[in-house]
Amino acid sequence: MRFPAAVLFLPTILGGKLVIPEIQNAYDSAVVNDVSPVSSSSVSGSEENKIQERAAISTYWYEKISHQGISAFNANGTTYKYFPAGTYVVSSSIVSYYATNTVGNPNNMPVLKATAGFSGFGVIDGAPCQTGGDLPHGATNIFWRQVRNFVIDLTAIPAATEATGIHWPTAQATSLQNIVFKMSSDEGIKHQGVFIESGPGGILNDLVFYDGLYGAVFGSQQFTVRNLTFSDAVTASYQLWDWGWTYKSISVR
Repeated sequence: MRFPAAVLFLPTILGGKLVIPEIQNAYDSAVVNDVSPVSSSSVSGSEENKIQERAAISTYWYEKISHQGISAFNANGTTYKYFPAGTYVVSSSIVSYYATNTVGNPNNMPVLKATAGFSGFGVIDGAPCQTGGDLPHGATNIFWRQVRNFVIDLTAIPAATEATGIHWPTAQATSLQNIVFKMSSDEGIKHQGVFIESGPGGILNDLVFYDGLYGAVFGSQQFTVRNLTFSDAVTASYQLWDWGWTYKSISVR
């Protein structure tokens, strides 16, 4: 099959000109104003620190660009929830609905800190249980959502009170990514980082769990799991059930 030479070389001809000014300006500004050198002595190299170490950049490009476009496939901008850096005191569950992306600043991850009297199953809840314990809808029907770039802090909740960082019964095209879970280390602890009881699953990666009774409790058809670090949990990971999970790069300390 023959193609005209102009078609074959079109990417080469236009490659240097395919620039969106607003995005390029935001990028240039971030590079010039926000990057400062990091000394090698300040980098520990440990897995739990790597997830939070960013090259001294506090802002994120998403905060700087003009939000004036409309998605070709989802004109409802409210399904993208962005959290700038800071500490957010949470007294009840933040519900993650179908097709909702909950995203924090990856360069300075926001902290979701549960109050001592927190009410709810998870600080982030993917499907709040109804009276009697049933899910509001089948986990196999909840698609296309994600949570990424957060620190979830349960340490203000008394150790003997059951508490969960993220309740995540979910289906495909979903993910939890780049999240740190901080739980109590006291005697009689009843905290857990992630709880999944049903669904066909998606991706879990770059998660760090400190302390707690369980770092994670998993029960789902399948998930791809990569780069999970558990430090000082009574039980790092408890597999309730599965059809076929893939685990890679798991560290238990």
